[in-house]
Amino acid sequence: MNPIKFKKIRIDNIEILFKEGANYIIGNSDTGKTTIFNCMRYVLGLTKELKHKNINQVEISISVKNQAMTFSRENDSPALTISTNDKVERYRALSTELNNFFNEILEPNFLYESALESSLKILDFCFLPEAFQINRKANWDAVRLICGFNISMLASVEKDITTLGSEVLKNRQIENAVNAFTKKLIEDSKNQNTSDLELIIGNTKQNFFEEHRSKEDLLFNVTMKLEEFKTKSNSQLTKKLSEFERSYLNLMSLAGINDQDFSTIEQLIIERKSSHGMERISKLILSLAIAHVSGDNQKNYNHPMFLINDHTSSGVFPSFNHTLRPTIVEAISRTPELQYIEFTYNENISLSDVVIDLNKEGF
Repeated sequence: MNPIKFKKIRIDNIEILFKEGANYIIGNSDTGKTTIFNCMRYVLGLTKELKHKNINQVEISISVKNQAMTFSRENDSPALTISTNDKVERYRALSTELNNFFNEILEPNFLYESALESSLKILDFCFLPEAFQINRKANWDAVRLICGFNISMLASVEKDITTLGSEVLKNRQIENAVNAFTKKLIEDSKNQNTSDLELIIGNTKQNFFEEHRSKEDLLFNVTMKLEEFKTKSNSQLTKKLSEFERSYLNLMSLAGINDQDFSTIEQLIIERKSSHGMERISKLILSLAIAHVSGDNQKNYNHPMFLINDHTSSGVFPSFNHTLRPTIVEAISRTPELQYIEFTYNENISLSDVVIDLNKEGF
């Protein structure tokens, strides 16, 4: 997947410039950190509404493969405008058409056809909100999409097979009923001149049920293809998830956290329930781990190589500066391809990485 690079965001008359690597937006409570975070998701079309009614318009400039583009969206608008050098397009937020646009410019790499897959889910996974919300299915879908797993295609094929299977079963029931009727018809006609009746009925049934036979063959062949597809896809997924798991455990160790309950990424996302603080830490470390692995081999992973972190602005990490902060710095240094934007209370940040101090400049 092609990476996205954020250049700047304009919220009404406030403009913030971003650079490669680490970007920190500093501010105390109620200085506008989460507002900016929400505006970034809103202008990209990842949410339907912006709760901050005092804002009129948001613009964000990005580049993909050195092509500059600007996203703009007015408050309370269901659609956003995307401007490039040669054209202006308009899409509804969260729409299939917007997803198709992102698929076209980001060029995600899947094992099979990618047109049905969701780049929007991948992009949203790279935003870590302040508000505590764990959408386990969405997170698991996003991780598998990053691995190149065809979620939508698999679901579509399985749905088609279920529909075809139901039709084949119904056809068999019809055929059994017709067979029973013709058998009774022939038995009741024994005392009549019926030398050609059985042959005529047999030929008619064969022609009548020929389409049923073709659908049974189709069901068999498609089912076999599906099993082959699932086996190959699951094998690839398992291999890539194991890379994420090693990176995750390594970063957790750097943070001084011994995750004794960890078994697999799937279990971590889907099943395991921890305290709010531990859930946040796990998502943050996992996101950094996935970005690190993806950055080493961008052709084989569908990661846009950015991470927008509003997790740390909520103050739920009592020992954040002593444990997770060095881990984040280390993870970013290991992943030069990653653009990291964090909203934080912490003022003990290198000034070269601070893009705006909301305590001083206001919002």
